[in-house]
Amino acid sequence: MSRKMIPADEKVNAKRLIEEKCHKTLREGAQLLFNRKFEDALVKFNKVHLFDPNNANAFTLKSKCYLQLCDLKSAIANLKKAISLAPEEDDWPRQLSILMDAQGLNLLDQVRSKVPGWQLLLERALEFFTNAIEADSTEPFFWLHRAMAYTLRNSYTLAVSDLERYTFLDDSNAEVYIMLAKLNWRLDAQHSGQLNLDKAHDLDPDHPEVQILKRSVAKRNQAVFQQTSRTLLNNDTEG
Repeated sequence: MSRKMIPADEKVNAKRLIEEKCHKTLREGAQLLFNRKFEDALVKFNKVHLFDPNNANAFTLKSKCYLQLCDLKSAIANLKKAISLAPEEDDWPRQLSILMDAQGLNLLDQVRSKVPGWQLLLERALEFFTNAIEADSTEPFFWLHRAMAYTLRNSYTLAVSDLERYTFLDDSNAEVYIMLAKLNWRLDAQHSGQLNLDKAHDLDPDHPEVQILKRSVAKRNQAVFQQTSRTLLNNDTEG
């Protein structure tokens, strides 16, 4: 027995009805999202996907709902799906990079609290920061946040590299130069540390930490000067 063929015009009409239904449901969901009824909005967007599983706009709006519900993992997953379906959308990768950076910061808070398994969380945070940088390498704070994670892992050379990248993109943040000064001194790069402290002083001479570090360096330099003077008085030229 042969299968009954559906006329082409009926297929077109059915497709049009589905599209109209999706557009209507999408608009209703967007209005609920605007009114901060996030769970109700999610119901609408999930309904859209029943008719059109590859509706990229619905995935994007679901991502916004999950973000408002503080579910970053779901927000990231839905936005990634939207980008895979509509790679021509220029703004979505930027939004995704911000979400991944935020997830990295959430994990970093847990690392600082030394929750069980914090070492693994630190590595996951580094992955999120790296993904954010790969999505948008022009955002200086992504480099700063990864540098903070490297510092917690005691990877000071990598932290310095990221902070220097930050200063290439934004050279007006005294706090970053203070961090660079401390890390360079920890790595025994005294000259680089002093240059970064001088830069921080130029940007914000009244910064409390700049003043403390300046006094500390001056005290250290005075001690070195006195020791050198005593060595010379003892005719210990080589020393």
